[in-house]
Amino acid sequence: MDSITSGLLCIREKPSRMETAYVISGQPGTWQFSFTKEGYDPLSLNYNVTETGEGAVYLQRTVQS
Repeated sequence: MDSITSGLLCIREKPSRMETAYVISGQPGTWQFSFTKEGYDPLSLNYNVTETGEGAVYLQRTVQS
């Protein structure tokens, strides 16, 4: 299982059958996320995190012209 840890944030890969899932834990506040994957449109999000919760992010395939 992959893991990334800093002083304020811990990201762990969560085993899943269909897609890659991660568990993210850290301090309350505004969290900024940037997601990139080759062949997909990049996505940037800001979340005001105040309590434990769950969420999902799905990337869209890049449209070839």
